[in-house]
Amino acid sequence: MKREQIPNPAEEIRITTLHATRGINFWSRRPVIRMDLASGAFDEISSAEVDGFIDALVTALPGLKDHHCSIGSRGGFLIRLRRGTYAPHIIEHVALELQGMIGHEVGYGRTRGGDTEGEYTIVFEHEHEQVGLRAAALALEVVQRAFANTRYGRCRDHGARGVAHDD
Repeated sequence: MKREQIPNPAEEIRITTLHATRGINFWSRRPVIRMDLASGAFDEISSAEVDGFIDALVTALPGLKDHHCSIGSRGGFLIRLRRGTYAPHIIEHVALELQGMIGHEVGYGRTRGGDTEGEYTIVFEHEHEQVGLRAAALALEVVQRAFANTRYGRCRDHGARGVAHDD
């Protein structure tokens, strides 16, 4: 998919609900963050379709190379990215990676479709509630920026209202 065909991720992908659980819950015996997400136009755009997206993401977070994902072995998540996976699933892995980068030993995460098309529930493990909540927000921003970099080329700023272009 060419840059000009990619919608603005800051406008399309957004958190609708975000909260932390403590202890045993519906999804896990571990405490998890629940993030409900609306993916907008990105419900139809896979990682394999967007030129440069995987490189932008893995350059920003090289530890993603170690994620097993459903493949079950190191590099499994990269295989999923190359085959094509979607923004909510990618955000799940980025949230786990961000926590791992600061020494938190977390690995459980799941992404499931919601009751409405284009809505997803993402859950992922956390050791500390506030760190998990911040990881959710940052994961969304990292994925938005990776898509934005493929949309606009190299970016210098990306805020809630959109992407500023390096001229």
